[in-house]
Amino acid sequence: MFIANEESLKGKKNISFQSLIQLPGIRLKEISMDEDQFFVSAEIASKYGFCPLCDSKSKHLHSYYCRKLKDLPIISRSVNIELTVRKIFCDNPKRSRKVFSQQLPDKVVSYSRRTSRANERLLHLSKETSANKGSWISEQMMLRVSSSTYLGIMHKCNVSPPAKITHLGIDDWACHKGHTYGTIVVDRETGKTVGVLKSREKEDTAEWLRQYPNIRTITRDRGDCYIQAVSEALPHAIQIADRFHLIVNYSDHVISTVKNLYPDSKQE
Repeated sequence: MFIANEESLKGKKNISFQSLIQLPGIRLKEISMDEDQFFVSAEIASKYGFCPLCDSKSKHLHSYYCRKLKDLPIISRSVNIELTVRKIFCDNPKRSRKVFSQQLPDKVVSYSRRTSRANERLLHLSKETSANKGSWISEQMMLRVSSSTYLGIMHKCNVSPPAKITHLGIDDWACHKGHTYGTIVVDRETGKTVGVLKSREKEDTAEWLRQYPNIRTITRDRGDCYIQAVSEALPHAIQIADRFHLIVNYSDHVISTVKNLYPDSKQE
């Protein structure tokens, strides 16, 4: 176990943990390290805070509390930060909130268990992978989160719809497998996600599709909800069964044919 404090790091050109962490506004107090993790004790450097309601500045101390945060890994070790935060009295008598906590909105979001840059890295990853796969990748990155957390990150992702779509692909995705499903909408020309709906009901899908009357083709699965939604909202659009379901259709037909022929073949 390696232990150091801020004073022991000063003057050593080869060791600058502050430069590795790069969290302006946070002062490191003590650092410990084992084979897999860095443990960092830190505090918000400023003694002042700004009330989130009236933006008044105050340093009238009420108490302290500790936040536990995950940060991006360093040299293949996870980084765990115990951040000491001041609770401060608001000196504005016109406000109902008398006490507030210091905040670093650019670095640490309220109530988050990870730094903002760690959340941003996971957000980019969640756009490219499934929840289960993303959870596995994050574990290899030493920034472990569960698959359910990935779904929560995806819910917070703002998708900007394009001005025009010509060729569209729609499919369902599991928010809670076996219980709750949503709909993902992809522009087939760019391969980018252009919509994430919280349900796969016909009415919700049809309402979204009506925004784009210029859609010419829609690739979808065999679900009745999507067939009916497209027929209702865009009756002129050509509906295409995706390749996966074409293979399923073919294999179902082969299995059905073999089952019909098999008794005759057995009697011979």
